[in-house]
Amino acid sequence: MPRQTIEARVEHLEERVTTLEELPARMDALSTQISQLREEMHGGFSDLRDGLRAEMRAGDDRVMEHARELFAYLKEQIQAVDERVMSEARRLHEELKGRIQTGEERILNHSRILYEDLKASLALITEERTGRRRRPKA
Repeated sequence: MPRQTIEARVEHLEERVTTLEELPARMDALSTQISQLREEMHGGFSDLRDGLRAEMRAGDDRVMEHARELFAYLKEQIQAVDERVMSEARRLHEELKGRIQTGEERILNHSRILYEDLKASLALITEERTGRRRRPKA
């Protein structure tokens, strides 16, 4: 490797020193750019956060509105079913009342027949004990 002259070496060192002297100013500029970037990112993130909050509130409002609509629909459906159930219950109640009344009439009729049979049986027993048996007329 050939040896450089002192002048070349000094010139080369001067260039390096000049470059090194510019370094603090470049660092200051870079520091300023980083600070600006931080501020911009902070503002951007704040805007993003605010936007997301607004979207979430709007989504919450839509969900709540849908829930209200669903509640109203279900309430109508339940009322309609309730009316049908109550109507069917009234019909069955009337049918059951009719069946009970019919059963009561049958029981009363059967009880009357049994009562008449009992009276007749008691009359026969009484006649046999007293010896007054009726003889059929010929």
